[in-house]
Amino acid sequence: PQPDQPVVPWKPPVNDHFQQLAAAQAAARPAALGKRFAARLIDTAVLAALVGAIAVPLATRAADHINEKIDAARPAVVESSSQTVTVSPDSLAAAVLVAFLVLGVLL
Repeated sequence: PQPDQPVVPWKPPVNDHFQQLAAAQAAARPAALGKRFAARLIDTAVLAALVGAIAVPLATRAADHINEKIDAARPAVVESSSQTVTVSPDSLAAAVLVAFLVLGVLL
């Protein structure tokens, strides 16, 4: 730079898209409470429908599985009433919980 010439400061462009976006976000307001509540209800209904579509077949399989284990353990319990038999749904209940969590995160 020559000492005789003044330094011109840098000016941002007039139509900067990032500044327009920041200004629009700063001016934006959240939706009214009723609209936000309705959106929450819709989100919950969609999540419940998706998880229900996965959980109902798994829950029926789990119930059948538990009933089979109970029926298989019933003769042993009748012979000795002091014996404890534990029946659990194994991994089917975990699959329902995983489906709920994964779909909830994705939604």
